[in-house]
Amino acid sequence: MVVKPTKIKCFVLIVIVFCFWKIHKIRLIRRGYPKDEFRTNWIGEQPKNGPMKTILLWTNYYSVPWLPRIGDFGSNKICPNLCTFTDDKSKLDESSAVLFHSAADNLDLNDLPKHRQFSQFYVFFNQEPPPKSGWRDRPDLWKYFPDNFFNLTMTYRQDSDIYHPYDRFVPISDANQPSFSWEHVKEVVHRKDKMALQFVGNCYSESKREPIIREMASYISVDQFGYCASKKCDKSCENDILPEYYFFLAFENNICDEYVTEKFWRIKKLIVPIVLRRKLVPESVAPPNSFIAVDDFDSIENLTTFLHFVSKNETEYLKFFEWTKKFQNTNSDDNLSFCDLCHKLHNNSAPRKYYKRMDKWYDPDGICVVYRLNGWLEVGHIWPKTVAFIVFLILFVLILIFFIFKKFKLKLF
Repeated sequence: MVVKPTKIKCFVLIVIVFCFWKIHKIRLIRRGYPKDEFRTNWIGEQPKNGPMKTILLWTNYYSVPWLPRIGDFGSNKICPNLCTFTDDKSKLDESSAVLFHSAADNLDLNDLPKHRQFSQFYVFFNQEPPPKSGWRDRPDLWKYFPDNFFNLTMTYRQDSDIYHPYDRFVPISDANQPSFSWEHVKEVVHRKDKMALQFVGNCYSESKREPIIREMASYISVDQFGYCASKKCDKSCENDILPEYYFFLAFENNICDEYVTEKFWRIKKLIVPIVLRRKLVPESVAPPNSFIAVDDFDSIENLTTFLHFVSKNETEYLKFFEWTKKFQNTNSDDNLSFCDLCHKLHNNSAPRKYYKRMDKWYDPDGICVVYRLNGWLEVGHIWPKTVAFIVFLILFVLILIFFIFKKFKLKLF
């Protein structure tokens, strides 16, 4: 059977047209699902005024129920405003705010509220950066997510409407507040006799911290504990061994602007954390002389030389704990941030705003970097499955065209 060149050309053109249509469709989907499908039905005129505000937890906290994590918020004496939390979706209409964890396993487009009080805040919540939060693992969800859905953000970033880090330094403003004793600090420091440790839960990080740790270990002793290490250590073990070490490797799994890993806050156990980049921990988050950054040094060798010097000089080492004279000896849990949210609900006179595209705000180009060859390489906003599909499609078409034209010695036009 002889295939006519004209038919082959038609076939090739059809394939090309199909590919362009598919790519265009992906781009359209990426811009958002047709608004008629998710039009919000506004009900009510003004918020219900009253001393108590209800906050509805619409999703899980990742894969577990959210409400038990928050606990008895009403008993929190530090919060001057009254709020209550619920996960009962039948209370949607009486809720002042509805929280959506963007990485919750039960966040489903088919289970979004179909109507909305005019006064309600829909809150986008996540404490993790885009690569670590599961955001990029579910590109299909965010392709179809309606625009202008959220009007409050509650994340680790300081430009969020509600700033929600893993912890924070709380200044001492009252003599009755819990504070560190300088004598106790010196006593803890004096007992230290080990160099550095790290708790490893992720064996292959996007930040590429592994080569840095290996090089550091060639100059100083670095003890590793956790899932990816030979030594295991639970929370009780951690509390026992932390005071023995001078330094803690608080190397982030992802290097993203403003993201301070929960590991950093072991600083309150009176140990000096080492981070990869100084700009990740601005002065508004922690005093600059309370931690060490790898990128302060020209080489790992110079870094470890400095660590040796400080560990042998107690006076120099104690300078890293000057912060204990200004900040409370307490861990800041979720209540502080939820108290901020509660306050906002009671004082919502500010003009209402909406986030048209959450991906543009939460995961913009260049927000994260990776370590490559002694330098930092910016990584833009990537939807892995979409990009992989487009690349595969283009390569497949090019290879197909090449072999067809080679076999039949054709010219396209």
